[in-house]
Amino acid sequence: MINYFIKKWRDWWWRKHPPEMVRYFKKQQWEKAKLIKTNDGLKMQIKGEKYPFPGFPRGHILTTPHEHTNLSVMKHRIKNEIFNYAWGELEAGHHPEIDECSKRLYGDIWKVMEKSKYDVLPLDKCCKMVKELWRAMTVLEKKYKSDNIRKLKEMLCFIFQEDDGYRFRFQWLTDYFYPRFWKNNIKDFEMALEMLEHAEVVEDMKGRARLWRRILMLFLKEGSFKHLFLELCHEVDWRKIKLSKADRYFLRGKWFKADYKTFSY
Repeated sequence: MINYFIKKWRDWWWRKHPPEMVRYFKKQQWEKAKLIKTNDGLKMQIKGEKYPFPGFPRGHILTTPHEHTNLSVMKHRIKNEIFNYAWGELEAGHHPEIDECSKRLYGDIWKVMEKSKYDVLPLDKCCKMVKELWRAMTVLEKKYKSDNIRKLKEMLCFIFQEDDGYRFRFQWLTDYFYPRFWKNNIKDFEMALEMLEHAEVVEDMKGRARLWRRILMLFLKEGSFKHLFLELCHEVDWRKIKLSKADRYFLRGKWFKADYKTFSY
């Protein structure tokens, strides 16, 4: 009963005093920005905004196809050749072949990554979250002397650095997913992915969140993937992954319920 009244009061307060969020897009599609280098990587100080934007998104990498080397092509292939393939097999009553997914990931998709290597920012210019993920995956890569972990690391960090929409959503998961050795981290991760679907505003993104959850949880039933995932969970410093005030400030402008855990939308 006490929690109910606290939540009602909190909702009333937030409606009277909306949280701060990015503003420039409400009036125009672009605004002047100054690129600055910090200990947390490159940031953009956008004119009129309270916080510098974490990261340095480059339009030609995100959206403009050029000899199949841009990030959008790689994301499209990952979705179609792995997630949609696995979903289709499940819908047909078959069990997706994990080896087939790996073959596609480290085959054709990796070739796109190799062609994009000159677009990858140096690690010291990347966001704090990307640096931490790189460090943690490097520990596993060296421990198992695995070239596949290296390739996965490079692809994930490239995506998260360049696409702030994906990066912010991954960071947002820590509102519900904060690994501890005494917790069931697989179950908590599934719950966080369920909450991700609820927090999406656009129906297409809700469907994409369902796709991610179903296929990722399928992979995590495999012994090797489950073991590596849990090791990574314990290696990562999640304080460096979670959303900062600046991250959440900009996430609130991306058709996403950034404060879903706190505020009833």
